[in-house]
Amino acid sequence: MKEVTMKIQPVRQTRPFTVYVLMFLLLFLGISAIYGGYNLIADPSGNRLQLPRGWLELTPFPNYFIPGLILFSVLGVFPLVVTVLLYFKPHWSIMRGLEHLTHEHWSWFASLTAGLALIIWITVQFLMFGARHPVQIELELTLGTLGIIIIAVSLLPSVRHYYEIPKTL
Repeated sequence: MKEVTMKIQPVRQTRPFTVYVLMFLLLFLGISAIYGGYNLIADPSGNRLQLPRGWLELTPFPNYFIPGLILFSVLGVFPLVVTVLLYFKPHWSIMRGLEHLTHEHWSWFASLTAGLALIIWITVQFLMFGARHPVQIELELTLGTLGIIIIAVSLLPSVRHYYEIPKTL
């Protein structure tokens, strides 16, 4: 009697266009924030970016160095790392708890976190600086909208399905 063996191949899931949109938005955020953060770190006076020192009067910061450091790392480096993680979807056992909680790959949760971090950054910036200049207001509205769009794209069914972790019985 001839024995029949069957090889089960993992199903390759094609990456939906919306995932590329999400990665592009995170790349845009990361590159922009690295540029701004680097310039604030290199010149804490804010002159390189034409930021008035008077904007810092009602803040705990003597110059733009600390805001630049936060901008560079949290809104610059972090979204770039998230983009790479979204692309490769590495499986790290330390993140299984988060995956169990969300039922999505942990990099998906990181994309939500990046969008939320941007919204928090803009909200705190607005509360600290107020509305002092039309360009500042336009920038804050644009970046706040970007944060909302990153979250919205992360929550799209096609994105969530792509990063979904199959539920075990």
